Amino acid sequence: MIMKKLILSVCISAAAFAGYAQETSAWSHTGSWASLLEKAKTENKPVVIDCYFTGCHPCAQMDREVFPNRLVSKELADNFIGIKVDVFSEKIGDSINIKYGISGFPTFLVLDPNGQLVTMFSGYKDAGQFLTELQTAKQKIADKQVLAGFSPAYTDIYPEFYKQYYNRQNRNSDFTAAGTWIKAQKDWTSEAVAMSIFRTGKLETAVEEYLIDNYSRYKALYGAYLMQNKVSGILTAQLNKKLNKLRDDAAFRQFLQEKKKLFPAEDWTILEHIVAFSYYTTIAKDNEALLRFMNEHPVIYMNYYGSLCNSLLVKKEITAANAQLLKGWADKAMTVETGFELLTATANILKTAGDLEGFKKICFPGHCQSKEI
Repeated sequence: MIMKKLILSVCISAAAFAGYAQETSAWSHTGSWASLLEKAKTENKPVVIDCYFTGCHPCAQMDREVFPNRLVSKELADNFIGIKVDVFSEKIGDSINIKYGISGFPTFLVLDPNGQLVTMFSGYKDAGQFLTELQTAKQKIADKQVLAGFSPAYTDIYPEFYKQYYNRQNRNSDFTAAGTWIKAQKDWTSEAVAMSIFRTGKLETAVEEYLIDNYSRYKALYGAYLMQNKVSGILTAQLNKKLNKLRDDAAFRQFLQEKKKLFPAEDWTILEHIVAFSYYTTIAKDNEALLRFMNEHPVIYMNYYGSLCNSLLVKKEITAANAQLLKGWADKAMTVETGFELLTATANILKTAGDLEGFKKICFPGHCQSKEI
């Protein structure tokens, strides 16, 4: 149950947060992609790249709360080459954005010593979560699991319309040119074509169908992060068109049943989660219905849970019923990897709803005292 999960989570995270040494030596900057690859090969170490920009709040939060942590800084110094790249002010940032299709910050890339991408993840991670990501990456490297769609070297193989997405002065994109170019290519899974598909907002139907039909192949080549972001966007657009942006819960659930069979089960839980959030927040505009759906299909992904907690607070929709639904979702979906911020967000909701017993089960001494609840 939730109490056991939270105790484990807090114990793990407490160990990760123990002792801040304010160390920054684990991170450095690099002048070029070639020198980065050479350093990795020479030292025979994997590389972690922190893609950030000045003014990014979660990026600054990582700098302030996570990277100074003694366990995090030691892990980076001992087992990785840590590189920070301000993607909007350093020249290498343009290459990284284009090569990996980065659109959210912070984004973290882990490369093996040969420069092959192993994993990509995004958003704020507390110390425990960040260490878990690093451990997972190390295991993938040991098992020789890489995202082979990405070449280690950076070469300018990308069409002009794609590079335009990352033009700092003019980001206007030509969807017609994108569609024409993509359809003319022989291999739609090659690096330049795949990145163009991931980044182009409006794809032609034939390209969308090909991407979905070859979901597992693209995922193996380029990773779940890019695929889930792109395909969830396609599914959301299809749903909006089907419903004409009007609420129809029965048609929504029928749509999910029809699409479910097209994807691996472990991926569908995430895709369904994202599409449901979009439907209930932008079309139905019903947080209680969203909470009921998440109790039926419990999963925590990215910051969707946290954004709903914020929505309940802002819209003053913290009723006893909603608080119980949130607690039910948390009980089913939270694991030992769940971050402190989501635990405290849950505690805030329960306290505001008057559920002091539920609040105390989460907010026991040593956990919430520093969280300003």
